[in-house]
Amino acid sequence: MNENFKLVPLSGARSDIWQHFGFKVSEKGIILNKNQVFKKCKCAAGYSGNTTNLSFSSETLMEKLLEEEIF
Repeated sequence: MNENFKLVPLSGARSDIWQHFGFKVSEKGIILNKNQVFKKCKCAAGYSGNTTNLSFSSETLMEKLLEEEIF
């Protein structure tokens, strides 16, 4: 995956979980798709508008990242 892209936060987001995610945008600032991107590893996941699912996704991703870094 090309890691040279800009991420923007979800406008109006109130949950702290959005500090770890963003959306890819074009050079003109237009959101390219509805996949949120985990900032730490640039992994993408579908966006459903549900922060509960997003929290679960981030916990799962963090566990995988920690396993890869430790082992």
